Amino acid sequence: MEKKPTAPELVDSLDKKIRTVKVVNSYLMHKLEQEKGKTISISRDDLFNILSVVEQFIDDYENYTEGYRQDLKQQRGLSGS
Repeated sequence: MEKKPTAPELVDSLDKKIRTVKVVNSYLMHKLEQEKGKTISISRDDLFNILSVVEQFIDDYENYTEGYRQDLKQQRGLSGS
């Protein structure tokens, strides 16, 4: 069984991971400001990279919090009896 990270370890890890999401957010904000029309052009490669960053963050978040979610399910199951 994998060691569940402590809360400070979890926060530190997620803080590091969210940096890439913030870069993507800044890029998208720049695109919005740059293109004034109703449509915005993003290259296929850029869109793929954006989706990859978001997908990786989701995977990391789910992996980091899995133990805590299992604990919550058990607590809710026990307290609901």
